[in-house]
Amino acid sequence: MILWTFDGNTNDFSGVYNGQPINNPTYVSPGYTGYGSMLHLQSALNQSVVVETPVLNLGFTSFTMEAWIYPMTVSSAGDDNIFSQCQALATDQCLHFVLASRYLRMRFFGDGSQGVTPFTANKWYHIACVYDYTLTAQIVYVNGVRDGFSSPSGPYQGTGGIFEIGTASVDYGGVFTPFNGYIDQVAFVPRAKNATEVLDDATLVAYYSFDNGSYLDFGPLWINGTGVGVSPVVGRISQALSFATTHSYFQATGFTLLGTVNQSYSISLWLKPQAVSGGATIVHVSSSTIGTGWCIPMIGLSASGQIITQSWNNTAVAVTGPILTLNVWTHVVETYSVMNGIRMYLNGTLYGSTGAFFYMASNVPNTITLGNPLNGTSCTSALFVAGQYQGAMDEFRLYSRELNSTDVYSLANP
Repeated sequence: MILWTFDGNTNDFSGVYNGQPINNPTYVSPGYTGYGSMLHLQSALNQSVVVETPVLNLGFTSFTMEAWIYPMTVSSAGDDNIFSQCQALATDQCLHFVLASRYLRMRFFGDGSQGVTPFTANKWYHIACVYDYTLTAQIVYVNGVRDGFSSPSGPYQGTGGIFEIGTASVDYGGVFTPFNGYIDQVAFVPRAKNATEVLDDATLVAYYSFDNGSYLDFGPLWINGTGVGVSPVVGRISQALSFATTHSYFQATGFTLLGTVNQSYSISLWLKPQAVSGGATIVHVSSSTIGTGWCIPMIGLSASGQIITQSWNNTAVAVTGPILTLNVWTHVVETYSVMNGIRMYLNGTLYGSTGAFFYMASNVPNTITLGNPLNGTSCTSALFVAGQYQGAMDEFRLYSRELNSTDVYSLANP
C-alpha cells in the first residue's frame, strides 16, 4: 500500500514513493481525519505534487486509487485534474482521473469511464478509481457508491511516466485546470478493491474493537481515541471496555462529517449495563473535547433505564426504546438520514423511528465521548438523564451513511 497523508509533507507513509511539491502548496490543519493536516492546492498558482522516482508502475495490472477531496471550485466545462500519469500520448498509455465538467472520470487516453453524480464546490467527497485487469473494467466510485463503469477497457499500458497529484503536465488535448481545493489521504493498492471494501473506505468513519484495552481505530482513517478510568473486560466479541468508576470515559475527536448539516450517519455498539435506573450518557457528541459548545447526547438511558436515541433539529428529536436488561449484551444502532430521520435498531430489529427531519449539526469537526458527558451535563436531552454509564461497551462503529436493515442485522449477528 502507498499512502500520502499530507501531514505537513508530501512523503509516502512508508517513505518510498515520496512526492515533490511544485509551486509551494500549503497544508491546512486539521486534515479530513481531524488530526494532522491536508494538502491545499491553488489552481491559480499551478500547485501540485509529483512522484518521479521510483516510478509508480501501473501498467498491465489491477489497481485502486482513493482520496478525500474538497474542491473549492468545479469547472462546468473542461477537466479539473486529480491524478495523472502519461507515458506517451497514445491509447491506454495516459492515465487521468479528473472531474470532467463536474463528473468524476477515469480514462486511459481515449478509453474511459465517467460517473453520473455532479460535484459541487465546498463539500467533502471520497473518490475511488478501480481498474480490474482480469475483467478489463474501469470503475469509479463517489462516496463509496459505484458511479461509472466501462468494460472492456484497457489494459493500461503505462509502465513509466511521472505520477502527478493535482495536475497533468502532459497536454492530452483537453481543456483542463489544476485541482483547486483540499486533498487528503491519497491511497494506492496494486489490486482491484471490491465494492464492499470501497464502501467501507468511504463511509466507515471509525471502528473501535476495544480488544486488549486498545483505543486504536481499526477503520480506514486511524482516528485513535483515549480512555480515562476504563479497563478491559470480557466482551461480546473478544474484549470490551468496562466503565465502572464515577468518571470513566472513552473519547475520540475530529469527526468532520458528523458535524455537517443533514449528513447521514449511523452509530453501532454493544452494551452490557450493570445499572440502568437514574439514567446515563452512552454516546455524547460535542464541538469541544470537554463535552460543551454544540452538544447533544445521542444515545443514553432515561431515569427508568429506557434506551433512547436522539439527534438535533433546533430541538431534540428522539426514539424511546425499552428498559435494557442488566448484565445482558444488547446491540444498539442509531441511524439517521433526512428522509427517514432517526431509526433505532435493537439486536438487529427495527424498534422505532421519528420520520423525516433536518439534522442541524455543529458545522465543525465533532468529538465523541462514550460513557460520560464530561462538562456537558446541561446539553439538550429530550428524555434521558445525563450522567455516568455503568457497564461494558464493545465494538463501537461510526458510519457516514444510513445503514440499512441488512447491514444492521449483520452487525448484530457476528
